Amino acid sequence: MARTLFVVDDSATMRKVFELTFAGEDVTVITHDGAEGVVARAREVRPHAAIVDVALNGAVGYDVVRSLRAEAGLATVPIYLLYSDHSPLDEAAARACGAALHIVLFDRNSVIAGAALIDRDAAAEARRMLTLEREHWLHVEAATIESGGVIVTSQVVWARPGADDILNVAADQQADLVVKDVHLEGALQRVLLTPLDWQLLRQCAVPLMLVNSLGHALPRRIVAAVDASYEYKAGDLNDRVIQEALRLAIPCDAELHLIHAFSGPQQLIDPNGAGVGSIGELERILLPVYQRNFAAIADAHSVPADRRHFLRGTPVRVISDFARQRHSDVIVIGSVRHNFIDRLIMGTTAEALLDQAPCNLLAVKP
Repeated sequence: MARTLFVVDDSATMRKVFELTFAGEDVTVITHDGAEGVVARAREVRPHAAIVDVALNGAVGYDVVRSLRAEAGLATVPIYLLYSDHSPLDEAAARACGAALHIVLFDRNSVIAGAALIDRDAAAEARRMLTLEREHWLHVEAATIESGGVIVTSQVVWARPGADDILNVAADQQADLVVKDVHLEGALQRVLLTPLDWQLLRQCAVPLMLVNSLGHALPRRIVAAVDASYEYKAGDLNDRVIQEALRLAIPCDAELHLIHAFSGPQQLIDPNGAGVGSIGELERILLPVYQRNFAAIADAHSVPADRRHFLRGTPVRVISDFARQRHSDVIVIGSVRHNFIDRLIMGTTAEALLDQAPCNLLAVKP
């Protein structure tokens, strides 16, 4: 399947250059000659990547990038800025086209909260002083990040972090990505209460990065785990997983590996034994189907042969072992909403990976 490259340039010569450059490749080049109508055209084309001339119609190339980034269906598309000695890159404007970072610190001191029952005014003053201390710490951290050219805002919320609190802040900020540190719970506590990270995996509508490893400053190796149990379809969950993985891998110049763990047909067997054959017979039928589906997913995204990994075994063990052996930095996986009985019996692969993955986890919803 050909990849689609969307080129926005007001020079007819440059548009022709791109068309000729990729003429012999498995790439379809779609061009647009200016800022007017560019978002509508991009929405129609649904490109895999875009190139925008910074000198478009004078100096509105950066505005075009911001407009594309603001469009929900185009926010994850990698965009490359085209510049030259005649039209040099404005680094400040380029950074302004990127994402902003909003840091939220949830904190609620139980001692201060309890003291309010005895002396409300003293407790209020203690809360104010603690909040100021936290805000100062956040300001120092934000300043360090801002020195690298990132726009940073921060916020202190007087509350224990709960899923609703986090998701409300994400909604208020119109977040494209939520990042949280992993907090592992004991087995007994997971039975009695649903861990916060699991709640976010189930409820967060935007991609969720759960950080449990502080390795490289930028990821060097990313694993995209896909589901080969059904035929590839553009725009499905597998597509979203790979797009998010590419969105992370391309600017970091990281390796991207595609993986599927074939666990056999055990889950497809009718417990009453109706209408099924032996496990071996079912596996012989299903294995080539899964392999074809996996190949179609990889072909659609031009994944090199040495980056395709169709492995056998239970998904959680296979994916975590692969990531550990390859010293991976991030696993990108789809996270779908299950009904209560499914979660009670088996949970989800994404949830189980929180306990076993040796690296960070990026969960993507359909």
